[in-house]
Amino acid sequence: MASRLPRGLWTIQILTRRCSKPPRNQISFRVAWGGVIGTGLSYVVDVGSEWDGPPRRGAVDAAALVDERLEALLAAATGPVNWREVGSDDARERWVALREWVEWFRLEFGFDHRVVPPCWYRHPALVGVLSALRDHWVCAYDPLNTPIGAADWHRSLLQLEVRLRDWASRTGCTVSEHRPDVVAVYPDDTQAWEAHVDEDVAARAARAAREMSTAVSTAERAFGTPHD
Repeated sequence: MASRLPRGLWTIQILTRRCSKPPRNQISFRVAWGGVIGTGLSYVVDVGSEWDGPPRRGAVDAAALVDERLEALLAAATGPVNWREVGSDDARERWVALREWVEWFRLEFGFDHRVVPPCWYRHPALVGVLSALRDHWVCAYDPLNTPIGAADWHRSLLQLEVRLRDWASRTGCTVSEHRPDVVAVYPDDTQAWEAHVDEDVAARAARAAREMSTAVSTAERAFGTPHD
């Protein structure tokens, strides 16, 4: 028995199941992004003794129980942190959360200053990578994720560790010394940029006009010239 609950950009498909042996009274379901059933990830929620399963109560009550179990988790779900959009109201909380995670991360994996220097928070590139790793880690170990989520995070770490090493090596910061990022200064090219954009827009307009003219000519040859 299946029940589908439309939720804007995502949909839940509930596949009810009752077991005579442990684990008892479970509901398996899929979260489908874009409202497309058959895609997304599968999960299982244990509803304990509250649900008797079909046919006595049916899929409507099953949906309500899933809603109750997932409401808090879904309400707390957030996307990745975009540091360009972080405002003053929550900046401190964001920084504290990231610092606590980075300290755990560095000790957990035994990284030194060649990967995560003490001054990482003073380097936007390192902040970006570490924040992305934390966001992925939070998602990977979310109770709603599948068992392969942790492995996916470790694969990401394998790739992004290289980025951390590369950016840390550019400044050569040590345990006791911070060295600022060196950013090349480019000349002011505002006029050249605006001229490029104007030329590009004009070229696209001309191409569209040619394509329209070709389409009209083709239609006239095929169907004749229209008359009023």
